[in-house]
Amino acid sequence: MHTFLRLLVCFLFAASGLANALENHVIMVRGVQISPSDGASFSSFLSWDYAVKEKESEYAKYFEFAFYDDISAIHFYEFTNDYDPVWAVNNLSEAERIDYRESFLMFKASLDLDIEGEFESEIWPQRVALSRAVSNEIIKFVELIYSRFPESDYAFSYQGHGGPGGDIFISDATTQGLISPKDSAKMLRTWTDIIGKKLIFIDFGGPCSKGGFSDLATFCPYVDYYIASDHANGGYVQDSDDYERQETFNIDSQWHNIFSQSDSLIVALEKRIELTRERYLDARIDLTARNHKQANYLYSCPAFNTFAPAYIGAVKSLGLDLYQAASPSLVPQNKYIPYIYDLKDSVIALDDPALLSSFEEIIVARADNRDFFNWEQGYNGIFAPNFYNAYGSENLDFSVQLPLTPSVLPQLAVGDLESQTDEISISGGVSSDDRKNYKNEFEVGDRINITALIEPNPEHVGEQIDVIVAIVNVKQGVTLLLTPSGLITYGGEAKIPSYFSKLAAPRVLVEILDEFSLSRAEAGSYAVHVGYQLQGAANLYFNAEPIWLDVE
Repeated sequence: MHTFLRLLVCFLFAASGLANALENHVIMVRGVQISPSDGASFSSFLSWDYAVKEKESEYAKYFEFAFYDDISAIHFYEFTNDYDPVWAVNNLSEAERIDYRESFLMFKASLDLDIEGEFESEIWPQRVALSRAVSNEIIKFVELIYSRFPESDYAFSYQGHGGPGGDIFISDATTQGLISPKDSAKMLRTWTDIIGKKLIFIDFGGPCSKGGFSDLATFCPYVDYYIASDHANGGYVQDSDDYERQETFNIDSQWHNIFSQSDSLIVALEKRIELTRERYLDARIDLTARNHKQANYLYSCPAFNTFAPAYIGAVKSLGLDLYQAASPSLVPQNKYIPYIYDLKDSVIALDDPALLSSFEEIIVARADNRDFFNWEQGYNGIFAPNFYNAYGSENLDFSVQLPLTPSVLPQLAVGDLESQTDEISISGGVSSDDRKNYKNEFEVGDRINITALIEPNPEHVGEQIDVIVAIVNVKQGVTLLLTPSGLITYGGEAKIPSYFSKLAAPRVLVEILDEFSLSRAEAGSYAVHVGYQLQGAANLYFNAEPIWLDVE
């Protein structure tokens, strides 16, 4: 059936009321990279800001952020359907257009993109500091959104440069991902902690080559589906210059329609992949003339999370290095860097039918142009594992441990200064294995994290609260308070210093200590209490049952 007729049928089908839309509202968090190398800058208009023309509908709402390489900043926006950059271009000066766009700004942050140094040991700490800064700003963005849309599902997409390895947001200034693999995983873990569930999908199908084992291993513990490619995306032109036709397969323009015409998430995501195929078909002449391979894949993260540890175990059982286990399917090993090797080739070489069957479950939908010309062998949808060295210790070594979906935090008994209450929930625990397990006993030198989650009284949601963290050294009888500047000794003051203040959401994540270790001199027993006060009120709601920590 002709594309136009298919779209017409879809429209009529939806208009008839026979098609069911997704049940839950979706928050689309969309990031873009604005780089001079792509001909874009802070002053650019009718570009990234116009890609999503309908900013909100009954099915979904967009929140967008932009990395401006030319001004070393990240800006976070909430555009409405009233935003009209076409009008701005026709009626305003350049300065006025920028002011108009920035009137939709929620907040912004400057970034230090000047990475200097002769040796990697000098460069790594600067990259790590930048990575933490960027990921923290995105989490701040998510918290603000969640405080207003706690019941929605969440999805994440990004348009910009890419490459395999688990890092994200490749910058012209650093030539690396602004967020390291380790911080990428932590950011997504924190995101899921905040919203109380996994993201429904991540769409990195626009950036180049984000369909690697290392990417899926980093992202999949925190998301249901992932979209990416094992190719360099783009670099071609559409055969048709019909703008309206091109808009019918512009993914950013079509998500509202897709959600309105899909009765399940998997159906919606399959439609998104089908639109990518339509885009390839519309560029068939150019793609064929250049033998330019293109592909997008929809990955099932539960399937990958099952496959990954089995694959690593199979490689290790043969005494092989995880990062050199893949056999090159196309070129000699010394010609290209290892990440181009194909994961399926590696699985086939392991001669394990069950493992191969597990691999085949990962890709649930695909769009490519294999039928345009003869493809070489070895492009099966996922790169083999690669170890990314740009961040030193901030890399994720999957041969040691895969990122994990955190276990549910243990529930704690709650009280307040006046009486017991059942209207507030507090959970928390201590872990030394990236929150796979929670326990109370540790040894000196163990790297631990302490995490708590407050679910405030529903009547307090939307109110300004002060979150308080007290750590009691049981042996010394000393109470320490965690503040933004560090630990201080509590002297019994009526006004208790807080760790942070914020508008209360239905879930308030409190990351107390992360990758923290105690020396032998600090060994002992500690009781951790977490709570909150409404600003201006005296009552304190806290966990009467402490989080215990014994270090020997």
